[in-house]
Amino acid sequence: KKDREGTGEWADENKPVSPKLPARSRRWTEVRPVLQSFLKSTLHVLEEAKEPDLLAFVLKNLSGYLPLMSPFPKLADAALRVMTRLWSAPLDTSEEYQKVRLQAFLRMRQLALTQP
Repeated sequence: KKDREGTGEWADENKPVSPKLPARSRRWTEVRPVLQSFLKSTLHVLEEAKEPDLLAFVLKNLSGYLPLMSPFPKLADAALRVMTRLWSAPLDTSEEYQKVRLQAFLRMRQLALTQP
């Protein structure tokens, strides 16, 4: 949970963020392309990485950014596809990959809770 704009309100990572909320910010036009690029790059890492520890780390730390995907519905769809692939990987049953599966499932749940 994070302090929302210094107001003392705590933002819940599992609560939806209205897609219109970021657009009300004065700096949204500057932040939007940076955020979109970051999310695309993160999804690319998840698609290409093979190391279970790296995948689990990225998935775990992505939790704070998933609510910010609401202005980017195509990216949210792509994220769901990537996480579904990681969660259902049939060939890797190692103990390390079980952490990846757990984190992928948790991020899919979070996407379902936070996206409109």
